Amino acid sequence: MPGFQEKRRQLPDWPLVAIPLAAVITFGFGLFGGLAWMLLVKAIGAASGSHVSLKDPVALLGATVAQDAGFVLGPIIALLMRSQRLKAGDFGFTNVGAKGKTVLVALGAWVAFVAFSAAWSKLVHIHEHQSITKDLGVNESPLLWTTGAFMITVIAPLCEEFMFRGFLFPLLWKKWGLVAGIVVSSVLFGLLHASGTPVALLVPLAVLAVVLCLLRAWSGSLLPGIALHSFNNAIAFGTIQKLPAQSILLLAAIGIAACMAISVIIVRRA
Repeated sequence: MPGFQEKRRQLPDWPLVAIPLAAVITFGFGLFGGLAWMLLVKAIGAASGSHVSLKDPVALLGATVAQDAGFVLGPIIALLMRSQRLKAGDFGFTNVGAKGKTVLVALGAWVAFVAFSAAWSKLVHIHEHQSITKDLGVNESPLLWTTGAFMITVIAPLCEEFMFRGFLFPLLWKKWGLVAGIVVSSVLFGLLHASGTPVALLVPLAVLAVVLCLLRAWSGSLLPGIALHSFNNAIAFGTIQKLPAQSILLLAAIGIAACMAISVIIVRRA
């Protein structure tokens, strides 16, 4: 694999102004798209004679979809506004070389992250979890459980990796260098999860972002990070839901397979 400097030279030379543009577009899409969905759900509920709260899982599910869609559309629209010619490969949708080695590196990185998270949790006495599974109402019906699992293990990894390791990190790496790109994008990734996440958990999330940035930089592809993100989310989801180990591994395998299937389709059409 080429060295970091060579990979940096190969990165697209996107303008820095695309970052605030993408942030505004992403925020607007999430806000207004989510609000529109919530009002639609509330109107349908009123028409059917039932009361639907804006905190209802179905309403929050639509808002989450709008936010995730914004993570993809925000960077694309921002770059197009700056007259940039876009290719899927510029965002990291490329084939992975040395697949076996990449899998081992990804698993080793994840084990290191888990070890840090365990030590950090013991140090600061963390006993809470993210509230996303509760917000999505995964325990209220099999349909919501399945939809929530799909959102957490497939949609979130794809969309968040596209925004943070496909757009933000390489742009900052190109402009400011590897360390600055990792630090700034990782801090922003941690802050993204501030809502619904105990403050003490933001540190492990930022560390996970560092791991994902390094994996992106080392492999030159977004695909390993997407797979690792999906795997981590599946483990977290299964642990919160108190699933047996074999069910968690099955959920992880399904999530990774779905993410990779979508990613490979994008790579082949690039």
